[in-house]
Amino acid sequence: MKTTYIVRSLLILLMSISSCDKEVDQNLYYWDQTKCSDPWNTGQNDNNTETTIALRQYFENLNVTILEISFENLSQEGENSCDACTCTSGVRITINVPESDSQKVLDLGFKKAI
Repeated sequence: MKTTYIVRSLLILLMSISSCDKEVDQNLYYWDQTKCSDPWNTGQNDNNTETTIALRQYFENLNVTILEISFENLSQEGENSCDACTCTSGVRITINVPESDSQKVLDLGFKKAI
């Protein structure tokens, strides 16, 4: 019985230590996608996979590491009536970057996510 208690305690300790290693700093920044004037040359007619590839290449060329990319649809049906290339598409792109790349991302026009 005492052995079982010790084994369980060790397992709990090991699980708590390993879960700490998996925590990633959240340095989240967002960009409201435009219809067709984003600097990585994608827009509302490109799917998320194409945009992800373009973003990774764009930032790689600028020596910025992207840890994660996500997309969120913010628009309601028929809400966005602007058709200019610089108008937003209703999609928000959120990226997670290392702290060391935060200023570069801000300088490129991304905004800090709260």
